[in-house]
Amino acid sequence: MKTFIRLAFIALLSPLALLGNIMWQTTRSGTSSGECQLESNTITMTIHPLVIDVVEEAVLSARGNVWWGDPQTLEIVAEFSLSKGSAFRSLLLWNGDKVLKAKLKERNAADSAYQQVVNREVPRDPVIVEYLGDSRYRCRIFPVVLNGSRKIRVLYSVPLQMSNEGPQFQVFPAFTVGAAYTPTQIPVEFRRSGQTTGTYIVSYGAIMKTVQFGAVYEIQYDCFRQIPTYDYWGNVIAQTPQYLIIAPDSLSASLSYEASIDSGKAAGHYAAVFTAPPDSVAAAIAELSASDRPSVEAKVIAGGKAYIADLNEKSFVGIYLKSTSTWDRTVHWNVYSSRGRIALHFKQDFSPVSDTAIKRMLPQVWGAKYSLVEGLGSTGALFGFVDQQMSLLALETDVLSASDAAKWSAEGVPPLKPEEILVRASQIPSTPAENIMYEYGSGVISAMENSIASFSIAVLANRTASLRFGAMQSGSVKAVLLDLSGRVLATWNDLPVRQHAARISLPARAKGCMILRVYAGKEMVQKRFSVL
Repeated sequence: MKTFIRLAFIALLSPLALLGNIMWQTTRSGTSSGECQLESNTITMTIHPLVIDVVEEAVLSARGNVWWGDPQTLEIVAEFSLSKGSAFRSLLLWNGDKVLKAKLKERNAADSAYQQVVNREVPRDPVIVEYLGDSRYRCRIFPVVLNGSRKIRVLYSVPLQMSNEGPQFQVFPAFTVGAAYTPTQIPVEFRRSGQTTGTYIVSYGAIMKTVQFGAVYEIQYDCFRQIPTYDYWGNVIAQTPQYLIIAPDSLSASLSYEASIDSGKAAGHYAAVFTAPPDSVAAAIAELSASDRPSVEAKVIAGGKAYIADLNEKSFVGIYLKSTSTWDRTVHWNVYSSRGRIALHFKQDFSPVSDTAIKRMLPQVWGAKYSLVEGLGSTGALFGFVDQQMSLLALETDVLSASDAAKWSAEGVPPLKPEEILVRASQIPSTPAENIMYEYGSGVISAMENSIASFSIAVLANRTASLRFGAMQSGSVKAVLLDLSGRVLATWNDLPVRQHAARISLPARAKGCMILRVYAGKEMVQKRFSVL
């Protein structure tokens, strides 16, 4: 309870702490807290075809005065946000001349072990990272003396995402934003993995340039600073992060990847597809738009099941599929008139990339989106990242060998080994045999918007439909399901929206082409979709 009170106090001190906040607090006695300095922060990004592996190092120090409590046993508390779907995978903590490496443990066990150390009369050196929800994390480092510092280095993976400009990586660092005192520049180095080809464009602040691999960019701190949104009375009500954007130098990139796991609870076939409506589909949409209001859908087929999503005609689409059988390597496009008639059917064929690196990355990316973006369950224990069930914990006994410490001290963070993921067998969840997630391109959404105009539908297994709202973060809507003759099949008067998403169970009589109308206040949007 005492820890909760102190953390709540810290949050109240800083209204700008929505995306990042780094402070210190007393532990065993007293209730003092104060500001931290980010003495140094270095970032190395290795670009893979599907993810960017980010190694970030931070040196944090406690500043100010301790008015009540022990200045020798302070705790650094850092709360931060990563971009959506990022997997926090490993960390190192320096303890004098030794280097500690964290293990991934069940959250309750990790938290209990951390608290036991913090409460000891002779403190030891733990660090813990836990997931708070909605892409937010908390890192606690103990102990630090007043005016002393601690060095930490972390590894997280940022997935390829969709935008109106096409596939891109959006990187928001862990420790750069949040401390009271920061460097004026942050060194960022870009590296190319062995599987990555082509050129990439990096954007930050007002700067856009071609990535020079192996070069170190000294980026102004203000390029990372979050932009606050104020209400009428001048209160901060939201913050927009300034991402580093790294994108393939091709706005019309159509990409697909495949990976398979043969056995275990994560067994299955995984696929990721990034594409936009092909030229013939775009031409059909343009032809209909002059006199009609067309709609467009993208469909993939795997194991005899079809997965369908309605799209905005200008949207790029990202598809993440897990299935018992491989997908047919085709995205089926249908363009419909407003009367529900097919104006065009087009098959877009793909030749997926499949190699050892993709086999490692793709299941992890799917698992992170399943757990952290969709909130459908915990898969961190299967794929090795922090989520609702699993936390990273390092104690003073988790010391790297002299040879490993020498190897990793210069740079990098070693990924977790299977034996460093500690979870009871009964607690390891099983992933669903079939699951698909659609990701749509969307422009920059103002934090003040709460519109349903960008809502979309994906039909899942077990007669469930997933609704995604680009602008609405949370709230409630009314939804009405109709057939093409206008007959009402189901109504949801108070459908909750959480983290831009809602789910509905389709009635048994809902088959073929359907219409879903969604109401929010005076706004109504309808989408047509198909149910097999």
